Amino acid sequence: MIMLIKSNWKYEISHHAANNLHSKKMNSIGIVPLASDLKKFKDYLKTTANSAAAKLQSDCNDRDAYKTLQQTVYCRIMLLCRKRPGELARLTVDLYNEGKEAQTYEEFENKIRPSERILMRKFKRVVIKGKRKATPVLFSLDVQEHIQILLDLRSNFTSQNDPYIFSKLISREPFRGYQVLMHHAKMAGLKNPDAIKSRGLRKHLATISQLFSMENEDVEQLATFMGHTLDVHRKEYRLPDDIFQTAKIAKLLLLMESGDAGKYQGKTLDEINLEEDLMNPEKNNETSEEDVSDEEGELLQQIKCTPQISNKVEQKKEVATVKKRVLTKWSDRQKQVALNFFKEHIKQKKPPKRDECAKLKELNGDLFNNKDWLKIKVFIQNIYTNKLKK
Repeated sequence: MIMLIKSNWKYEISHHAANNLHSKKMNSIGIVPLASDLKKFKDYLKTTANSAAAKLQSDCNDRDAYKTLQQTVYCRIMLLCRKRPGELARLTVDLYNEGKEAQTYEEFENKIRPSERILMRKFKRVVIKGKRKATPVLFSLDVQEHIQILLDLRSNFTSQNDPYIFSKLISREPFRGYQVLMHHAKMAGLKNPDAIKSRGLRKHLATISQLFSMENEDVEQLATFMGHTLDVHRKEYRLPDDIFQTAKIAKLLLLMESGDAGKYQGKTLDEINLEEDLMNPEKNNETSEEDVSDEEGELLQQIKCTPQISNKVEQKKEVATVKKRVLTKWSDRQKQVALNFFKEHIKQKKPPKRDECAKLKELNGDLFNNKDWLKIKVFIQNIYTNKLKK
């Protein structure tokens, strides 16, 4: 018997089992959360959390309210940051208290927009231990307020030695995040609550990100934030195969079949627009209007009414190329005043700071209206590096 198992197991049992599993997965459809469900789920979590926080303010020993606030805060962070359930559930009190607001650096001031600076002040960033490497988590202001309530009242419900924020109230172990997420997804009354799972949320984030014109560096940062490698991001979490192969590769195959591939030389799949061929089937010798069903007609009408993303991207690129850098010449008076003001900086070969440049502008009225602080800084740097003549 042992000899038969050793000699025939991989042929009679293991091989067939692997084939059966592969056959079941071939035509399975990956479930991605609906946008309407995500908005409804967020509103439900926010309302439930605010209600639980109000109950705790009136009765600080309300165990059910504390548990509800604990779970809804956890789900809100999952919905925003799309982390793995176990990683977030093991967030400790000490680790959370070590988190800080994002630091600002003078060198990156001109790269960060005013709206992005507001986000940097509103979100707290905490790095937790992930599956393969450290991964960051972001906490909004209202979530931080609710977590502070949990921390202030946790001695009423858990022991002092309990290290976790999201722990079971009956033990010192973190609760099972996937069960909590599943429970509240069903309580919210969503159309498709089964899609609100960790993998579904992570796949949704990676899929929707393809709608934006992201550079390789941006994609790499997104993959790092999600806690996996760039290779895993592209293979496992990008646009589902059924969508990509039907919508994108079908265009390529139609071009090969019709022999018109040469007309689109040098274009990407997104830039190739087959709208005219789809909307005018009578031009195709093999297809007539009678062959187009009512459902296909409605789909073609939607294509006609839907703005093309690729066209918008091309228009933005054209507008961007029109912009030119405008150079304003330094007057003799501006040079003289700037050199006298920053003579010590030039002597020490030290670039002026932003507030120092602002002070120069403030002391000299309208003299430097056509110069921002960065141009003044570069001018002084060029002086002591001998790139400009004094």
